[in-house]
Amino acid sequence: MSTMRFAGPFSRSGAWAIFMLGLGIALIASFLAFLSSELLISILCAVSVILCFSIFYLLFRSNRIIHAEANTLGSLMSQVAEGDFSIGTNSFASASLQSIQIPFRQMTQSIAELIALLSDQKSELAAILETMDDGVMVIDGSNNVSLANQAVQDLLEVKAPIGERFSTVFRDYEFQELVELARAEGDQRVAEVDLPILRKTISVTATPLRKDPVEGILVLITTHNLTAVKRLETTRREFVANVSHELRSPLASIKAMVETLEDGALDERKIAMDFLLRVRQEVDRMTTIVNDLLTLSQIESKVKELDKALVDIEEIANGVVTVLEPRIATAKVKVLVKNEAPEPIFQGDEAKLKQVIFNLLDNALKYTSDGDSINLVIEKTEDTDSRHVLKVNVTDNGEGISVEHLPHLFERFYKANRSRHDSGTGLGLAIAKHIVESHGGEVGVESKPGAGSNFWFTVPVD
Repeated sequence: MSTMRFAGPFSRSGAWAIFMLGLGIALIASFLAFLSSELLISILCAVSVILCFSIFYLLFRSNRIIHAEANTLGSLMSQVAEGDFSIGTNSFASASLQSIQIPFRQMTQSIAELIALLSDQKSELAAILETMDDGVMVIDGSNNVSLANQAVQDLLEVKAPIGERFSTVFRDYEFQELVELARAEGDQRVAEVDLPILRKTISVTATPLRKDPVEGILVLITTHNLTAVKRLETTRREFVANVSHELRSPLASIKAMVETLEDGALDERKIAMDFLLRVRQEVDRMTTIVNDLLTLSQIESKVKELDKALVDIEEIANGVVTVLEPRIATAKVKVLVKNEAPEPIFQGDEAKLKQVIFNLLDNALKYTSDGDSINLVIEKTEDTDSRHVLKVNVTDNGEGISVEHLPHLFERFYKANRSRHDSGTGLGLAIAKHIVESHGGEVGVESKPGAGSNFWFTVPVD
Protein backbone atom coordinates (compact mmCIF):
# COMPACT_ATOMS: atom_id res chain seq x y z
CA MET A 1 0.00 0.00 0.00
CA SER A 2 1.35 3.44 -0.91
CA THR A 3 2.30 5.66 1.97
CA MET A 4 2.50 9.44 2.15
CA ARG A 5 5.24 10.54 4.55
CA PHE A 6 5.58 13.89 6.36
CA ALA A 7 8.88 14.97 8.12
CA GLY A 8 9.63 18.02 10.21
CA PRO A 9 12.05 19.21 12.91
CA PHE A 10 11.26 19.65 16.56
CA SER A 11 13.26 20.38 19.72
CA ARG A 12 12.94 18.91 23.14
CA SER A 13 15.04 19.95 26.18
CA GLY A 14 17.20 22.05 23.92
CA ALA A 15 17.96 19.18 21.59
CA TRP A 16 16.67 19.13 18.00
CA ALA A 17 15.30 16.10 16.33
CA ILE A 18 13.38 15.12 13.14
CA PHE A 19 9.95 13.41 13.16
CA MET A 20 8.48 11.47 10.37
CA LEU A 21 4.71 10.67 9.84
CA GLY A 22 3.45 8.29 7.29
CA LEU A 23 -0.23 7.99 6.23
CA GLY A 24 -1.70 5.72 3.73
CA ILE A 25 -2.93 7.42 0.52
CA ALA A 26 -6.16 5.41 0.51
CA LEU A 27 -6.97 6.59 3.97
CA ILE A 28 -6.43 10.20 2.94
CA ALA A 29 -8.53 9.76 -0.16
CA SER A 30 -11.34 8.22 1.84
CA PHE A 31 -11.23 11.12 4.26
CA LEU A 32 -11.26 13.72 1.49
CA ALA A 33 -14.17 11.94 -0.27
CA PHE A 34 -16.14 11.97 2.96
CA LEU A 35 -15.51 15.65 3.41
CA SER A 36 -16.49 16.44 -0.23
CA SER A 37 -19.85 14.58 -0.05
CA GLU A 38 -20.85 16.25 3.17
CA LEU A 39 -19.87 19.64 1.84
CA LEU A 40 -21.79 19.09 -1.38
CA ILE A 41 -24.91 18.04 0.45
CA SER A 42 -24.67 21.07 2.70
CA ILE A 43 -24.16 23.35 -0.25
CA LEU A 44 -27.09 21.80 -2.10
CA CYS A 45 -29.30 22.12 0.93
CA ALA A 46 -28.30 25.73 1.39
CA VAL A 47 -28.88 26.49 -2.28
CA SER A 48 -32.30 24.77 -2.13
CA VAL A 49 -33.32 26.75 0.91
CA ILE A 50 -32.17 30.00 -0.68
CA LEU A 51 -33.96 29.15 -3.94
CA CYS A 52 -37.22 28.26 -2.19
CA PHE A 53 -37.07 31.40 -0.10
CA SER A 54 -36.37 33.49 -3.18
CA ILE A 55 -39.29 31.93 -5.09
CA PHE A 56 -41.61 32.41 -2.12
CA TYR A 57 -40.44 35.98 -1.72
CA LEU A 58 -40.96 36.74 -5.39
CA LEU A 59 -44.41 35.15 -5.38
CA PHE A 60 -45.39 37.06 -2.25
CA ARG A 61 -44.10 40.31 -3.62
CA SER A 62 -45.81 39.76 -6.98
CA ASN A 63 -49.11 38.97 -5.25
CA ARG A 64 -48.90 42.18 -3.20
CA ILE A 65 -48.08 44.23 -6.31
CA ILE A 66 -50.93 42.66 -8.28
CA HIS A 67 -53.32 43.18 -5.38
CA ALA A 68 -52.23 46.82 -4.96
CA GLU A 69 -52.56 47.48 -8.70
CA ALA A 70 -55.99 45.82 -8.74
CA ASN A 71 -57.06 48.05 -5.85
CA THR A 72 -55.73 51.08 -7.71
CA LEU A 73 -57.66 50.19 -10.86
CA GLY A 74 -60.79 49.44 -8.82
CA SER A 75 -60.53 52.79 -7.06
CA LEU A 76 -60.08 54.63 -10.35
CA MET A 77 -63.09 52.85 -11.89
CA SER A 78 -65.25 53.67 -8.86
CA GLN A 79 -64.16 57.29 -9.15
CA VAL A 80 -65.22 57.36 -12.80
CA ALA A 81 -68.49 55.55 -12.01
CA GLU A 82 -69.32 58.28 -9.47
CA GLY A 83 -68.82 60.94 -12.15
CA ASP A 84 -65.38 62.16 -11.10
CA PHE A 85 -63.23 62.18 -14.23
CA SER A 86 -60.27 64.12 -12.77
CA ILE A 87 -57.71 61.33 -13.06
CA GLY A 88 -54.29 62.67 -12.01
CA THR A 89 -50.86 61.45 -13.13
CA ASN A 90 -50.08 60.25 -9.60
CA SER A 91 -52.88 57.71 -9.88
CA PHE A 92 -50.59 55.49 -11.98
CA ALA A 93 -47.54 55.47 -9.69
CA SER A 94 -46.76 51.80 -10.37
CA ALA A 95 -44.44 51.19 -13.30
CA SER A 96 -46.63 48.34 -14.53
CA LEU A 97 -49.67 50.71 -14.68
CA GLN A 98 -47.83 53.41 -16.61
CA SER A 99 -48.56 51.59 -19.87
CA ILE A 100 -52.36 52.00 -19.47
CA GLN A 101 -52.27 55.56 -18.13
CA ILE A 102 -52.74 57.32 -21.48
CA PRO A 103 -55.50 54.98 -22.82
CA PHE A 104 -57.32 55.14 -19.48
CA ARG A 105 -57.20 58.93 -19.35
CA GLN A 106 -58.39 59.12 -22.98
CA MET A 107 -61.26 56.77 -22.18
CA THR A 108 -62.36 58.81 -19.15
CA GLN A 109 -62.10 62.06 -21.12
CA SER A 110 -64.28 60.60 -23.90
CA ILE A 111 -66.86 59.42 -21.34
CA ALA A 112 -66.85 62.83 -19.65
CA GLU A 113 -67.38 64.62 -22.98
CA LEU A 114 -70.19 62.22 -23.92
CA ILE A 115 -71.93 62.68 -20.56
CA ALA A 116 -71.56 66.47 -20.81
CA LEU A 117 -73.05 66.38 -24.32
CA LEU A 118 -75.98 64.24 -23.15
CA SER A 119 -76.50 66.53 -20.16
CA ASP A 120 -76.55 69.62 -22.40
CA GLN A 121 -78.99 67.96 -24.77
CA LYS A 122 -81.20 66.93 -21.85
CA SER A 123 -81.16 70.50 -20.48
CA GLU A 124 -81.97 71.91 -23.91
CA LEU A 125 -84.83 69.44 -24.35
CA ALA A 126 -86.19 70.25 -20.89
CA ALA A 127 -85.98 73.99 -21.63
CA ILE A 128 -87.76 73.50 -24.96
CA LEU A 129 -90.51 71.43 -23.36
CA GLU A 130 -91.06 73.97 -20.58
CA THR A 131 -91.22 76.94 -22.95
CA MET A 132 -93.48 75.31 -25.53
CA ASP A 133 -97.00 76.65 -25.93
CA ASP A 134 -98.21 73.17 -26.82
CA GLY A 135 -98.64 70.58 -24.11
CA VAL A 136 -96.45 67.45 -24.18
CA MET A 137 -97.09 64.33 -22.15
CA VAL A 138 -95.85 60.71 -22.17
CA ILE A 139 -97.96 57.79 -20.94
CA ASP A 140 -96.09 54.57 -20.09
CA GLY A 141 -97.28 50.99 -20.67
CA SER A 142 -98.85 50.90 -17.21
CA ASN A 143 -100.99 53.91 -18.15
CA ASN A 144 -99.10 56.20 -15.79
CA VAL A 145 -97.96 59.72 -16.65
CA SER A 146 -94.17 59.64 -16.96
CA LEU A 147 -93.65 63.13 -18.41
CA ALA A 148 -95.76 66.30 -18.52
CA ASN A 149 -94.55 69.80 -19.30
CA GLN A 150 -95.98 72.94 -17.70
CA ALA A 151 -98.06 73.82 -20.76
CA VAL A 152 -100.13 70.64 -20.58
CA GLN A 153 -100.60 71.09 -16.83
CA ASP A 154 -101.87 74.64 -17.37
CA LEU A 155 -104.05 73.65 -20.31
CA LEU A 156 -105.73 70.75 -18.53
CA GLU A 157 -105.59 72.48 -15.13
CA VAL A 158 -103.81 69.70 -13.24
CA LYS A 159 -100.93 69.80 -10.77
CA ALA A 160 -98.01 67.34 -10.47
CA PRO A 161 -99.47 64.56 -12.65
CA ILE A 162 -96.19 62.67 -13.08
CA GLY A 163 -96.46 59.19 -11.60
CA GLU A 164 -100.26 59.32 -11.43
CA ARG A 165 -102.67 57.16 -13.39
CA PHE A 166 -103.65 58.81 -16.65
CA SER A 167 -107.29 57.84 -16.23
CA THR A 168 -107.30 59.39 -12.76
CA VAL A 169 -105.70 62.68 -13.74
CA PHE A 170 -107.60 63.18 -17.02
CA ARG A 171 -111.12 61.88 -16.67
CA ASP A 172 -112.35 62.75 -20.15
CA TYR A 173 -113.51 59.55 -21.90
CA GLU A 174 -112.72 60.75 -25.43
CA PHE A 175 -109.19 61.67 -24.36
CA GLN A 176 -108.58 58.26 -22.79
CA GLU A 177 -110.07 56.40 -25.77
CA LEU A 178 -107.73 58.22 -28.16
CA VAL A 179 -104.68 57.05 -26.19
CA GLU A 180 -105.91 53.44 -26.09
CA LEU A 181 -106.59 53.41 -29.85
CA ALA A 182 -103.09 54.72 -30.58
CA ARG A 183 -101.56 52.05 -28.33
CA ALA A 184 -103.73 49.21 -29.69
CA GLU A 185 -103.42 50.03 -33.40
CA GLY A 186 -99.85 51.33 -33.32
CA ASP A 187 -100.79 54.38 -35.42
CA GLN A 188 -100.89 58.08 -34.73
CA ARG A 189 -104.36 59.33 -33.81
CA VAL A 190 -105.54 62.95 -34.03
CA ALA A 191 -108.79 64.40 -32.70
CA GLU A 192 -110.43 67.56 -31.41
CA VAL A 193 -111.62 67.06 -27.86
CA ASP A 194 -114.19 69.26 -26.16
CA LEU A 195 -113.74 69.65 -22.40
CA PRO A 196 -117.09 71.01 -21.17
CA ILE A 197 -116.01 71.28 -17.55
CA LEU A 198 -112.99 73.40 -18.49
CA ARG A 199 -114.89 75.14 -21.31
CA LYS A 200 -112.03 74.40 -23.68
CA THR A 201 -111.51 72.75 -27.04
CA ILE A 202 -108.13 71.13 -27.62
CA SER A 203 -106.41 69.33 -30.45
CA VAL A 204 -104.89 66.04 -29.27
CA THR A 205 -102.29 63.95 -31.13
CA ALA A 206 -101.46 60.52 -29.66
CA THR A 207 -98.35 58.86 -31.11
CA PRO A 208 -97.19 55.35 -30.02
CA LEU A 209 -93.46 55.21 -29.31
CA ARG A 210 -91.05 52.29 -28.97
CA LYS A 211 -92.15 49.22 -27.08
CA ASP A 212 -90.28 49.04 -23.80
CA PRO A 213 -89.66 45.43 -22.59
CA VAL A 214 -90.55 46.48 -19.06
CA GLU A 215 -93.02 49.35 -19.44
CA GLY A 216 -94.73 48.25 -22.67
CA ILE A 217 -95.82 50.70 -25.41
CA LEU A 218 -95.22 54.35 -24.55
CA VAL A 219 -97.62 56.94 -25.98
CA LEU A 220 -96.58 60.53 -26.70
CA ILE A 221 -99.42 63.04 -26.42
CA THR A 222 -99.24 66.57 -27.78
CA THR A 223 -102.03 69.04 -27.12
CA HIS A 224 -102.88 72.42 -28.60
CA ASN A 225 -105.44 74.85 -27.24
CA LEU A 226 -108.06 75.56 -29.90
CA THR A 227 -110.38 77.51 -27.61
CA ALA A 228 -109.34 80.93 -28.91
CA VAL A 229 -109.48 79.73 -32.51
CA LYS A 230 -112.97 78.27 -32.03
CA ARG A 231 -114.09 81.43 -30.26
CA LEU A 232 -112.72 83.52 -33.13
CA GLU A 233 -114.53 81.34 -35.66
CA THR A 234 -117.74 81.74 -33.67
CA THR A 235 -117.20 85.51 -33.43
CA ARG A 236 -116.66 85.75 -37.18
CA ARG A 237 -119.81 83.77 -37.90
CA GLU A 238 -121.78 85.89 -35.47
CA PHE A 239 -120.28 89.06 -36.91
CA VAL A 240 -121.29 88.16 -40.46
CA ALA A 241 -124.74 87.13 -39.24
CA ASN A 242 -125.16 90.32 -37.19
CA VAL A 243 -123.97 92.63 -39.96
CA SER A 244 -126.23 90.84 -42.42
CA HIS A 245 -129.15 91.19 -40.03
CA GLU A 246 -128.47 94.84 -39.26
CA LEU A 247 -128.18 95.74 -42.94
CA ARG A 248 -130.94 93.46 -44.18
CA SER A 249 -133.69 95.29 -42.27
CA PRO A 250 -132.99 98.80 -43.61
CA LEU A 251 -132.27 97.48 -47.09
CA ALA A 252 -135.55 95.56 -47.09
CA SER A 253 -137.37 98.66 -45.89
CA ILE A 254 -135.74 100.83 -48.57
CA LYS A 255 -136.56 98.29 -51.26
CA ALA A 256 -140.23 98.15 -50.19
CA MET A 257 -140.58 101.94 -50.18
CA VAL A 258 -138.87 102.31 -53.56
CA GLU A 259 -141.17 99.70 -55.05
CA THR A 260 -144.17 101.54 -53.56
CA LEU A 261 -142.98 104.79 -55.11
CA GLU A 262 -142.50 103.05 -58.44
CA ASP A 263 -146.04 101.70 -58.28
CA GLY A 264 -147.52 105.22 -58.26
CA ALA A 265 -146.91 106.67 -54.82
CA LEU A 266 -144.35 108.98 -56.38
CA ASP A 267 -147.20 110.97 -57.93
CA GLU A 268 -148.64 111.75 -54.50
CA ARG A 269 -146.20 114.30 -53.10
CA LYS A 270 -147.11 113.96 -49.44
CA ILE A 271 -146.72 110.15 -49.48
CA ALA A 272 -143.60 110.40 -51.62
CA MET A 273 -141.94 112.87 -49.24
CA ASP A 274 -142.80 110.65 -46.28
CA PHE A 275 -141.26 107.63 -48.02
CA LEU A 276 -138.17 109.59 -49.00
CA LEU A 277 -137.76 110.70 -45.37
CA ARG A 278 -137.93 107.08 -44.24
CA VAL A 279 -135.44 106.05 -46.91
CA ARG A 280 -133.07 108.74 -45.68
CA GLN A 281 -133.45 107.54 -42.11
CA GLU A 282 -132.64 103.97 -43.14
CA VAL A 283 -129.65 105.16 -45.15
CA ASP A 284 -128.46 107.16 -42.13
CA ARG A 285 -128.85 104.04 -39.99
CA MET A 286 -126.72 101.99 -42.42
CA THR A 287 -124.17 104.79 -42.57
CA THR A 288 -123.97 104.78 -38.78
CA ILE A 289 -123.46 101.03 -38.77
CA VAL A 290 -120.68 101.25 -41.37
CA ASN A 291 -119.00 104.15 -39.57
CA ASP A 292 -119.15 102.30 -36.24
CA LEU A 293 -117.68 99.19 -37.87
CA LEU A 294 -114.84 101.23 -39.35
CA THR A 295 -114.20 102.92 -36.02
CA LEU A 296 -114.18 99.61 -34.19
CA SER A 297 -111.87 98.08 -36.78
CA GLN A 298 -109.40 100.96 -36.48
CA ILE A 299 -109.38 100.75 -32.69
CA GLU A 300 -108.92 96.97 -32.62
CA SER A 301 -106.18 96.98 -35.26
CA LYS A 302 -104.48 100.02 -33.64
CA VAL A 303 -104.11 101.68 -37.03
CA LYS A 304 -104.18 105.09 -35.36
CA GLU A 305 -102.24 105.82 -32.20
CA LEU A 306 -103.89 107.70 -29.37
CA ASP A 307 -103.37 111.46 -29.54
CA LYS A 308 -102.69 111.93 -25.84
CA ALA A 309 -102.58 115.23 -24.03
CA LEU A 310 -103.63 116.63 -20.65
CA VAL A 311 -107.42 116.50 -20.56
CA ASP A 312 -110.09 117.37 -18.02
CA ILE A 313 -112.70 114.62 -17.89
CA GLU A 314 -115.29 116.97 -16.32
CA GLU A 315 -114.98 119.40 -19.23
CA ILE A 316 -115.32 116.53 -21.68
CA ALA A 317 -118.47 115.28 -19.92
CA ASN A 318 -120.05 118.74 -19.92
CA GLY A 319 -119.24 119.15 -23.60
CA VAL A 320 -120.97 115.86 -24.47
CA VAL A 321 -124.05 116.84 -22.45
CA THR A 322 -124.19 120.10 -24.43
CA VAL A 323 -124.11 118.19 -27.73
CA LEU A 324 -126.91 115.88 -26.53
CA GLU A 325 -129.02 118.73 -25.14
CA PRO A 326 -131.69 118.57 -27.91
CA ARG A 327 -132.20 114.83 -27.32
CA ILE A 328 -132.20 115.33 -23.56
CA ALA A 329 -134.92 117.95 -23.91
CA THR A 330 -136.97 115.78 -26.25
CA ALA A 331 -136.72 112.80 -23.92
CA LYS A 332 -137.64 114.99 -20.93
CA VAL A 333 -134.75 113.50 -18.94
CA LYS A 334 -132.47 115.27 -16.49
CA VAL A 335 -128.71 114.72 -16.90
CA LEU A 336 -126.54 115.80 -13.95
CA VAL A 337 -122.73 115.91 -14.04
CA LYS A 338 -121.07 115.73 -10.63
CA ASN A 339 -117.32 115.83 -10.07
CA GLU A 340 -116.06 114.28 -6.80
CA ALA A 341 -112.41 114.08 -7.89
CA PRO A 342 -110.08 116.89 -6.69
CA GLU A 343 -108.21 117.03 -10.01
CA PRO A 344 -109.95 115.18 -12.87
CA ILE A 345 -106.96 115.71 -15.18
CA PHE A 346 -104.87 112.99 -16.85
CA GLN A 347 -103.16 112.05 -20.12
CA GLY A 348 -105.73 110.92 -22.69
CA ASP A 349 -107.12 111.22 -26.20
CA GLU A 350 -109.84 113.87 -25.90
CA ALA A 351 -111.73 112.93 -29.07
CA LYS A 352 -111.80 109.24 -28.16
CA LEU A 353 -112.91 109.92 -24.59
CA LYS A 354 -115.70 112.14 -25.86
CA GLN A 355 -116.92 109.18 -27.90
CA VAL A 356 -116.87 106.92 -24.83
CA ILE A 357 -119.00 109.32 -22.75
CA PHE A 358 -121.25 110.03 -25.73
CA ASN A 359 -121.89 106.30 -26.27
CA LEU A 360 -122.65 105.69 -22.57
CA LEU A 361 -125.01 108.68 -22.33
CA ASP A 362 -126.62 107.78 -25.65
CA ASN A 363 -127.20 104.25 -24.37
CA ALA A 364 -128.74 105.58 -21.14
CA LEU A 365 -131.02 108.01 -23.02
CA LYS A 366 -132.41 105.22 -25.16
CA TYR A 367 -133.59 103.23 -22.19
CA THR A 368 -134.64 105.94 -19.71
CA SER A 369 -138.30 106.91 -19.43
CA ASP A 370 -139.66 110.43 -19.49
CA GLY A 371 -139.12 112.32 -16.27
CA ASP A 372 -136.29 110.06 -15.09
CA SER A 373 -132.75 111.25 -14.47
CA ILE A 374 -129.23 110.23 -15.49
CA ASN A 375 -126.30 110.97 -13.19
CA LEU A 376 -122.72 111.21 -14.45
CA VAL A 377 -120.40 111.07 -11.44
CA ILE A 378 -116.60 111.42 -11.58
CA GLU A 379 -114.56 110.09 -8.66
CA LYS A 380 -110.97 109.22 -7.86
CA THR A 381 -110.32 105.72 -6.53
CA GLU A 382 -108.05 102.67 -6.82
CA ASP A 383 -108.51 99.72 -9.15
CA THR A 384 -107.83 96.05 -8.45
CA ASP A 385 -104.11 96.61 -9.13
CA SER A 386 -103.97 99.41 -6.54
CA ARG A 387 -103.51 102.05 -9.24
CA HIS A 388 -104.95 105.52 -8.82
CA VAL A 389 -107.71 105.91 -11.40
CA LEU A 390 -110.51 108.27 -12.34
CA LYS A 391 -113.84 106.45 -12.43
CA VAL A 392 -116.76 107.78 -14.48
CA ASN A 393 -120.20 106.39 -13.57
CA VAL A 394 -123.24 106.83 -15.82
CA THR A 395 -126.26 105.83 -13.74
CA ASP A 396 -129.88 105.70 -14.80
CA ASN A 397 -133.03 104.60 -12.97
CA GLY A 398 -134.55 102.82 -15.93
CA GLU A 399 -135.70 99.26 -16.45
CA GLY A 400 -132.47 97.53 -15.49
CA ILE A 401 -130.84 94.49 -17.13
CA SER A 402 -131.14 90.80 -16.30
CA VAL A 403 -128.03 89.22 -14.84
CA GLU A 404 -127.55 86.74 -17.69
CA HIS A 405 -127.01 89.61 -20.14
CA LEU A 406 -124.42 91.52 -18.12
CA PRO A 407 -121.28 89.59 -19.24
CA HIS A 408 -122.14 90.17 -22.91
CA LEU A 409 -123.20 93.81 -23.01
CA PHE A 410 -119.83 95.06 -24.30
CA GLU A 411 -119.75 92.52 -27.15
CA ARG A 412 -120.42 93.93 -30.60
CA PHE A 413 -123.99 93.67 -31.87
CA TYR A 414 -125.17 92.32 -28.53
CA LYS A 415 -128.57 93.59 -27.41
CA ALA A 416 -130.42 92.63 -24.28
CA ASN A 417 -133.71 92.62 -26.15
CA ARG A 418 -135.79 91.18 -23.35
CA SER A 419 -135.10 94.10 -21.02
CA ARG A 420 -134.12 96.87 -23.42
CA HIS A 421 -135.64 98.32 -26.56
CA ASP A 422 -134.30 96.92 -29.83
CA SER A 423 -132.67 100.04 -31.22
CA GLY A 424 -129.18 101.19 -32.11
CA THR A 425 -126.40 99.34 -33.89
CA GLY A 426 -125.20 97.29 -30.93
CA LEU A 427 -121.65 98.61 -31.44
CA GLY A 428 -121.53 101.64 -29.15
CA LEU A 429 -120.58 99.80 -25.97
CA ALA A 430 -118.03 97.64 -27.81
CA ILE A 431 -116.38 100.80 -29.18
CA ALA A 432 -116.35 102.37 -25.70
CA LYS A 433 -114.73 99.26 -24.24
CA HIS A 434 -111.90 99.20 -26.77
CA ILE A 435 -111.18 102.92 -26.38
CA VAL A 436 -111.02 102.63 -22.58
CA GLU A 437 -108.79 99.54 -22.76
CA SER A 438 -106.45 101.36 -25.17
CA HIS A 439 -106.05 103.96 -22.38
CA GLY A 440 -105.16 101.19 -19.91
CA GLY A 441 -108.52 101.32 -18.14
CA GLU A 442 -111.50 99.04 -17.56
CA VAL A 443 -115.23 99.07 -18.22
CA GLY A 444 -118.08 97.45 -16.33
CA VAL A 445 -121.75 97.47 -15.51
CA GLU A 446 -123.96 96.82 -12.48
CA SER A 447 -127.66 96.38 -12.94
CA LYS A 448 -130.77 94.66 -11.64
CA PRO A 449 -134.16 94.42 -13.30
CA GLY A 450 -136.32 97.33 -12.15
CA ALA A 451 -133.44 99.02 -10.30
CA GLY A 452 -131.69 100.85 -13.10
CA SER A 453 -128.11 100.44 -14.37
CA ASN A 454 -124.69 101.87 -13.72
CA PHE A 455 -122.21 101.77 -16.63
CA TRP A 456 -118.72 102.83 -15.61
CA PHE A 457 -115.18 103.09 -16.89
CA THR A 458 -111.80 103.91 -15.38
CA VAL A 459 -108.64 105.60 -16.69
CA PRO A 460 -105.29 105.60 -14.85
CA VAL A 461 -103.98 108.94 -13.63
CA ASP A 462 -100.52 107.88 -12.41
